[in-house]
Amino acid sequence: MRIWRSVLCAVLCLTVVLGTAVFFTSCDGGGNITVDEGTRAEMIEAEKDKTFQVMRSGVDRSNTEYPFVRAMDEFEKTYGRKIDFVTCGYGEWTQKVMASIASGSPIAVVNTSEYEFPLYAMKKYAQPINGLVDLESEYVSKPISDLFMYQGKHYVACSVGAGEPLIIYYNKTMFENEGVEDPMDLYNRKEWTFDKFKDIAMKFTKDTNGDGQYDQWGLCAWYQWCFFGGSAASVCKINDEGLFELNMDNNPALIEALELIQSGWYSDNWVGLEGSDIYTSFYQQKNAMLNEFIWAGTNIMKAKEEGQFAFDVGAVGFPYGKNNPDRLTYCFLQGFSILNGCATPYSAGALIDLIMKYNVMDVEKNKQEGLLPEEWANHYDELASRPFNSAMADNAIDGGKSLCAAVAGGMNIQQALETYKPVFAALIKEANVIPTDKVEHDFTTIDLDFTGGSMDGILKAGDHESLSVAIEGDCLAAKSDVYAVNGDLDLFKLDKTKYPMWGYKAYKVTFEYKVDEIPAKDISVYKFTMKRDGITGSMNTMEPSKEAIGEWQPGEVLISGVADNEALELVVTASYAGNIYFKNIKVEEIEQ
Repeated sequence: MRIWRSVLCAVLCLTVVLGTAVFFTSCDGGGNITVDEGTRAEMIEAEKDKTFQVMRSGVDRSNTEYPFVRAMDEFEKTYGRKIDFVTCGYGEWTQKVMASIASGSPIAVVNTSEYEFPLYAMKKYAQPINGLVDLESEYVSKPISDLFMYQGKHYVACSVGAGEPLIIYYNKTMFENEGVEDPMDLYNRKEWTFDKFKDIAMKFTKDTNGDGQYDQWGLCAWYQWCFFGGSAASVCKINDEGLFELNMDNNPALIEALELIQSGWYSDNWVGLEGSDIYTSFYQQKNAMLNEFIWAGTNIMKAKEEGQFAFDVGAVGFPYGKNNPDRLTYCFLQGFSILNGCATPYSAGALIDLIMKYNVMDVEKNKQEGLLPEEWANHYDELASRPFNSAMADNAIDGGKSLCAAVAGGMNIQQALETYKPVFAALIKEANVIPTDKVEHDFTTIDLDFTGGSMDGILKAGDHESLSVAIEGDCLAAKSDVYAVNGDLDLFKLDKTKYPMWGYKAYKVTFEYKVDEIPAKDISVYKFTMKRDGITGSMNTMEPSKEAIGEWQPGEVLISGVADNEALELVVTASYAGNIYFKNIKVEEIEQ
């Protein structure tokens, strides 16, 4: 059975028509821009007739106990004005943000994470928040917010507790039975090193039933790229001009992290999993350690209360490499931004202040209610005081995940670096392009039926040797070896010189398709993307029908507008794809 899988991720290039705001601020003794409350109240009053849009993905405003909702309620009561709350699921967050910018009416307040920064600052999607948000507030985490600085200005406000460290959760009972020293004791002595961690993981990696295959491992983990945090490494960096730059040459920290990844997933195989879920594998004591962010702690403690396992669990920060003497810790980072050109920047700043307050109150409440062991909560705080994040420097290259996957699959590290260097260089070149003002282009409907057997305007998109794209009968066939491709595979694309698609427009793509086989489980398998020179502009997925096995079925995908003045391509992408057949592909513009 071939496995069909689709992972949605996007690096978007949008154009923003810059808005103009007048800032009435002052500086404190340290030279920081501070908020003048009197002036802000006047400016909020001046904004009262303008729509104040706010969005927080995954939040239902009816949940009145949620800190974000409590902040909105207090704002409306304090300032006597209504918030236009934009509902948004996690999967549609990016599209809604970008659509608002492309429309010329940006949402004022949006949640932001490491995945959007520094791209949002570079592309001018977001505006500096200095003078709009009280960054000197007791509720704001300075170490975390400072990581979101770009060219000397803050773009994201992060509350205390917003940095979520990467943690190693471990089975204390297994450690005691094996006579292995407790990782927290090693950490406290500053001996929780890569070498010690690897030795311990290998000690727990065993063939317990004598069948010649490992059935117990030192670690279960989903993320390879997070290992960069242990050596404070990144594939790229932000240079003095504020642009992405490759950081792959003479980078011992990067080599150190890649060596640990290769040891765990390939050469020594101490990373493993029973089944497909790290939690279940850990609870069944198939792994001595589990690697996840701090949100896993609550899941683990609840599972123990429910009787899913009975052993004692410890929690310790990720180990440190020799190239990380300051013991910086990989933290998932999130906060709130103000989109550039929004109509209500002062209202946005006041609301973000309240969000910070209620976020901290919620963190303190959870601590008091004892949802986590006190020692865990204190350790989390200590780790978050030394935050590091490679994803921000590596925004342009999707975190370097493809490099990690190649190394984890056994490719020689130096060969992998040389292989991906030109790939990443091309992505960085595109990411460093600063958008220009919007230009309107006419679009002509694209209608392809393939009955004549012509490949005119159809190009093979992927360069993998296992992929073939050709006309078979009256259809277009995209075929690939399922086991030869690790990650997303671009199948075919429409030549943008013959079939150009343009930004600032929305499209409907209709087609007929069939497949040789699909899994019993319903998951997305086709990914339709608009790209420019290898950078994704907009994408959407569709759920395959089991009726498509050997039989033609209709398909439809809506592609949201993306701000881009250049000709774009329609690219069909799949992951671990076998054989997909298409006919009657039609692309129409949706009037907005």
